[in-house]
Amino acid sequence: MMSSLFLTAQSEQPIVSFQTITTEQGLSNNFVFAICQDSFGFIWIGTTNGLCRFDSEESFTTYNEDNSDLR
Repeated sequence: MMSSLFLTAQSEQPIVSFQTITTEQGLSNNFVFAICQDSFGFIWIGTTNGLCRFDSEESFTTYNEDNSDLR
């Protein structure tokens, strides 16, 4: 005899918001290759001038050949 368990999930509409981030806000370059968000909430943005970490509030940290081992 086989028993089965069926779960029904109630889906909610995701909340999506967009924000434009440019060099005026501190991004190292407006040409972006990739964007992702890590488990700490940091947004990582790959640009032609290096890898930028955005703290989701207002601060950028840019990692490149000049200030890190990033190549």
